[in-house]
Amino acid sequence: MQLDRLLSTRQAADVIGVSVTTLKRMRYADLGPTYTKIGARTYRYRAADIEDWIRDRRCRPQEAGPEGGLHA
Repeated sequence: MQLDRLLSTRQAADVIGVSVTTLKRMRYADLGPTYTKIGARTYRYRAADIEDWIRDRRCRPQEAGPEGGLHA
């Protein structure tokens, strides 16, 4: 079994481009990437889970409508 690289909260926040506090809030609100709870206050993030989480949030630019405005 090959283990994926585990990142600390600080390392994961750096990869995502948010502060540690923001990543913690995202974790508590169940909005951030999947994590593993190692101990009472120790969390780790798999690099692959962060990549998947970022990929899942990709958005395509909306096309301009006939009058130059955006449409859904």
